[in-house]
Amino acid sequence: MTPPAHTLKPATPAAEKCCGSREKLIQTTIELMSSKGFGGMGITELLNCAGVTRSNFYYHFDSKEQLCLQALDELAMRYKTQFLEPTLFNMEWTPAQRLESLVNAMIERLDSEECCVGCPFINLAAETSDFHPAFREKLVFYTSQKRQSLEDCYRQGVAAGEFRADLDPATVAQAIQCLFNGTILMAKLTKSVDVARSNRDMLFQWIKA
Repeated sequence: MTPPAHTLKPATPAAEKCCGSREKLIQTTIELMSSKGFGGMGITELLNCAGVTRSNFYYHFDSKEQLCLQALDELAMRYKTQFLEPTLFNMEWTPAQRLESLVNAMIERLDSEECCVGCPFINLAAETSDFHPAFREKLVFYTSQKRQSLEDCYRQGVAAGEFRADLDPATVAQAIQCLFNGTILMAKLTKSVDVARSNRDMLFQWIKA
C-alpha cells in the first residue's frame, strides 16, 4: 500500500515568522523547549536568544509558564497545518493512504532532524505533567484531539473495507498514538529511523483488512 506522493508544508523560517517581540518570544521558546525542556529554559537565556528586553517580556506575558503555554498553542497549530492537513485530513485520499502518509511524514521529519529533536509534546508531558496542572490540561486536550482524528480515520477505513472491523477503533487509535510516541523516543535514543520503519510495517500488518 503506497499513498500518493505528498509534500509537507515547509516550516517558515523563524526570521520571516517573527515580526514583533511577542512572536520572537514564542518562536524562541519553541526552539528552547524542544532542545532543553521547560525546566532547562531560563528567562535570561530566552531574552538573549530572542533579542527582547525583560520589560518587553513582562509586557506580553505574566510568567514563563504563560509564555510556554502559548508556545504550545502555536506548536499545535503548526502541527495541524504542516502535518495533519496534508496527510490525515487530506480527504482526496483513502483512509489507509491518509494514515500511512502521516506515518511517513513522521519518519521523514525524524530523518531530516537526524533523530535529535524528538517531539516537544512528549518531552513536556514527561517533564511537567506531575507538577504543572496547566501544562497537563493543555497536553491532554491536544492529545485527545489527535486520538479522535486517528479514530475517525480508522472508522472510515473500516467502512471502506481497508481496515479490520473486529478491532475497536478507539483502542486502535490509542495504540497508534502510543506507537508514535514510543517510536519517536526510540528513534531519538538509537539515532536511527529503522525502528520507525519497522513499526510502520507492523502497524499496517495488524490493522489492514
